[in-house]
Amino acid sequence: MALRGQSVLRPDGDCWSDLSYYELPGSRPTRWMYENLMSFFSVLKNMLSARGKALALYKRAMKKAEHRDFGGAIADYTTVVQLPKGPLDLKAMAQLNRALAYSAAKEYPRAMDDLETLLARPETPPNIRAAALEKRGRLKRRVDPSDDPNH
Repeated sequence: MALRGQSVLRPDGDCWSDLSYYELPGSRPTRWMYENLMSFFSVLKNMLSARGKALALYKRAMKKAEHRDFGGAIADYTTVVQLPKGPLDLKAMAQLNRALAYSAAKEYPRAMDDLETLLARPETPPNIRAAALEKRGRLKRRVDPSDDPNH
């Protein structure tokens, strides 16, 4: 590959500039081609990063939950939670949503375990902590209606 500022000799003997190694035979390189290629590599890098993988799994789990495939959603959320290099904010959101999926699947003890785990972790973001507190209260009232202060 050519270094910036160097020319490369084509097989036909013509010289081409540092950007022209991106060109297809018979075409002229353009800034648009270069920028789109770099954009593609940026997207690819993000998809292969820990955050990109976690986000892709998280979105897939959300779609499964929307289609009431709670088992599939729980499996994907679990994968996100267990990613060794996964971002803490995504892991916390995945655990909160996994608790909601457990609740929708009527697996209340597992839902409560996830919520309690989120609340016990000091690194849980404040907005997720607040949502977990609210969901825990709702879940307690659902499981044991006698705990409801309104009744």
